[in-house]
Parts: sequence; structure tokens; C-alpha cells
Amino acid sequence: MSTGVDLYAQIMGTISNYNNDYLNTFDSVFRHSKFSSLIDKTNKAILSSITTLQLAKSFYPELGRERSYVLSFLNPFVTRDGVVSSTPFTVYGVNTQVTLTNIGAKLYLTYKNEYSRTIFVQEAGSVDFGLGIITLSGLNITSYTGTGMTISVLPLSYDVISNQNIVVRIPQQRVQLKTIAEVQGRNRIVTPST
Repeated sequence: MSTGVDLYAQIMGTISNYNNDYLNTFDSVFRHSKFSSLIDKTNKAILSSITTLQLAKSFYPELGRERSYVLSFLNPFVTRDGVVSSTPFTVYGVNTQVTLTNIGAKLYLTYKNEYSRTIFVQEAGSVDFGLGIITLSGLNITSYTGTGMTISVLPLSYDVISNQNIVVRIPQQRVQLKTIAEVQGRNRIVTPST
């Protein structure tokens, strides 16, 4: 019988193998159904799995200078508010770290105040949902956390394509696993959220 730690390690091994066998090269394609099938086959204790994903792109902005950036994800996005997010960063003239979010096709710099309310600072660019493009306009980024600034989006399709300039991969540090144990003899009803 596998423990939770064993199962976690086995699933992470399956993800690593998928990266090595199918991704990490130019022009690769992440196939959601193939990936989910491999996760299900990792261990007989896995009865089913639900795999959700985000697309993330990291870049290194030039600090202390007003610049614009165009980031192409090559895949269309879900069209709704809040599908864009980012790691925290600071911009000239704002005394707190901000993140990106979208309302419609407009991008905004936001932060949470002491009451956990989202405060909109200023417009920061635009989103082209159909082409999968994020445009940051005239930002003077002064600092960011980590090794690069990362922008995440929700893809319209869970099959993700790349091209000759972009490599698709699953960074293991971003994988979040949650297991739910089923109790024999009990019915479980799952209803879709609205």
C-alpha cells in the first residue's frame, strides 16, 4: 500500500517523465488527455484525476526605465475577468507591491489593502484573448521577486502548443497536488460549480 508521500513522489516522477518524453523541446505540444491518462496509470490507488492548468511566462524586465512589453503565449485565453495574474512587483510612484489582473481586455495594476480589498492603481496594458497576447504599456518596473517576473493566464484549451521560439514544460515547483481519499460504502456526489 502506498503512503501519501510515496504517491506524491510517484506522481512527480510521472510528471518529470512526461516533461522529458514529450515536452522541453521547441514545437512540442502538451496533450491534456495523454497527460491525465499517465497520471491515472501511475499507481492503482489513483481511481481518477482532475488536471487543471495555467500558462505562465517569465521574463526579465528592464528595471528603472519606462518600457512596454508584448508577451505571446501562442494559445488563446479564457475570455473573462481575472484570467491574468502575475507575481508581485513594484513600479515607480507606487509604495507597495502590485500584481496584474484584467477586467475585460484591459490590464490593471492592483494590490490588496489592509482589509483584503483589491485596489486598482492604474491601467497597465491590454489582453488579446483570441491571439493569446499580453501587452504591458509604459511601465517603469523598479523591482520584482524571484528570478524573473511571471505572468499567468487561463488557457482556452488544455492542449497547449509551442513553436520554434517557445518551449512548453511543466515546472515541478509550480505543481500543486491534492489527494482526496474515498471511503468505501459511502456515496459521493459532485456537482459542477457555477
